[in-house]
Amino acid sequence: MSRPRRARRARQAGWNAVGVAVFVVMVFPVFWMISTAFKTDEQIIGVNPTWFPLHPTLAHFRAAFDKPFFWVDVKNSLIVVLVTVAISIVLAFLAAVALARYDFGGRKLFVVLVIGIQMLPQAGLISAQNALSAAQAKLDQLQAGPTNVDATTAQNAVMDATSALRAAAADQSSSSNYSRS
Repeated sequence: MSRPRRARRARQAGWNAVGVAVFVVMVFPVFWMISTAFKTDEQIIGVNPTWFPLHPTLAHFRAAFDKPFFWVDVKNSLIVVLVTVAISIVLAFLAAVALARYDFGGRKLFVVLVIGIQMLPQAGLISAQNALSAAQAKLDQLQAGPTNVDATTAQNAVMDATSALRAAAADQSSSSNYSRS
């Protein structure tokens, strides 16, 4: 076997190993959820992890199905999902037709922005969501106790929320600077 062929095979084997490792990392949480669904309570909360249920049980499924309003919640979730998907498909189709058929000012910019947003890592958006959640929690604290809130407390809450949003924006811009280079 020639040297370039061996190098190519070694490189291919390395990429295959990386692919298998990524697959295992992606599939493991699904395996763990399914495995845990059939474990007993002792196996779930035990100190040593149990990879496969020793004595599979359907008790957790029975308990979930017997909860009041379980099937109402399932029905509501299905309705929300179906309506959301239907609206998304219609809007995406109309947007695709508009982008493909019509020539309008800002079309190229719009396409670049859509592609750019899709390329943003979702992890980068989480910091902004956390900042907004923290700001909302501060505002909720203000609304919860109007009798003991003074101007200083309100001002501090607004300043904390503002600084959290600025920090999230700075974090987002710094992470996007790294991804551009």
